[in-house]
Amino acid sequence: MQHPKDKPHQQLPNLYLGIVDFDSAIYRCAAVHNDDEEGLVDAKVTLFEFVQNNIVNPTGCEKYLFLVTGPDNFRHDVATTKPYKGQRPTEKPIHYLELLDWAIIQFNCLVSVNVEADDYAVNCHQKYQGSSVLIGIDKDNLQSSGWHHNYSTGVSKFISLSEAQWSLAYQMLAGDPGDNITGLYRVGKATAEAYLKDSPAPMKTVYDVYEEKDLLGAYYTEQYRLLYMLRDEVIPFEGNFITVLKSDSTEVEAIEDEQGEQWEASAAKVVLC
Repeated sequence: MQHPKDKPHQQLPNLYLGIVDFDSAIYRCAAVHNDDEEGLVDAKVTLFEFVQNNIVNPTGCEKYLFLVTGPDNFRHDVATTKPYKGQRPTEKPIHYLELLDWAIIQFNCLVSVNVEADDYAVNCHQKYQGSSVLIGIDKDNLQSSGWHHNYSTGVSKFISLSEAQWSLAYQMLAGDPGDNITGLYRVGKATAEAYLKDSPAPMKTVYDVYEEKDLLGAYYTEQYRLLYMLRDEVIPFEGNFITVLKSDSTEVEAIEDEQGEQWEASAAKVVLC
């Protein structure tokens, strides 16, 4: 099976709800203006423009739910092999916290409690299966079957249930370097894909490989709990739904983030209802 993240673009249908994993967008828009002590206003404008051009205009949903990660996360307690996200820099862009606080109010964001925005996104995506699109860039989101839209690349795709299960199985084997999760030692992309090639039951294959390496038990459980996106908690998402009107503006400029990636942002302003 092809890695779901490598699937080509598919035409997105008309859907009721856009579920936005908003963390990365806020961080990157703050980082664009990190060299400007007076850049908070510009960061707000950049985020507004980004929401319009990269989220709302390409997806055209009736309602949107913006999700951000709260201060607590159970995975920090689960991780014993390595600190969860322990390799990431602790210093944030200078306007990040102020931009985050502003965005939470402006976009009526729902803040996760003891989990991540990804968990809430997958949870809501499954609740509104068939009538929603999960919008973001995090590969963890691909554990959820249904429509997805990448707000960096502009690629939309439908992920089947088998592809969603494959995504989790792949992470269990290859780990997640971005979150400092090991997976299996010296198992990278090619080896993980070789293990899963033609597997009718990806997670059974993962179980067998861990068993072969005598890693069932505590280590298997740790990796699974770190990687699996929670989706069973009953959360009243509907109270945070908002309407964001599409813009007809064609004025576009390129914004370069801290990694040199080009993010398009239109000059149109978001209208919240």
